[in-house]
Amino acid sequence: MNTKFILNGQILVDVQSGELKSRNLDQVIRLEPLLLNLLLLFVQQPRQVVSRERIIEALWEGNERVGNPALTKAISKLRQLFIQYFNTPDLIDTLPKKGYRFTADVKYEGECFKIFTRK
Repeated sequence: MNTKFILNGQILVDVQSGELKSRNLDQVIRLEPLLLNLLLLFVQQPRQVVSRERIIEALWEGNERVGNPALTKAISKLRQLFIQYFNTPDLIDTLPKKGYRFTADVKYEGECFKIFTRK
């Protein structure tokens, strides 16, 4: 996987540092490892439905007792972070009885990094 990508042309994600940076670089947020891993799982399947079971298997080794409440909390934290720091609309759709869909446009390093350079 690429180590950097951009969400909706506005948020630079640096996987190595675990940081999210706004386009004008006035906001830099370091994600906790769980939230970074959740984001990476979504980015690998943009605009596709990812089931709760798939996420719990990937992040909590299938332990639903721990994973179910932890997933709900992690989704909420990720949503709040995007809104609070980057003023973005909800990038994660909840699809009842199906899972979640990450709706951001994802561009990888080299595809659009010129838009992120300072002028």
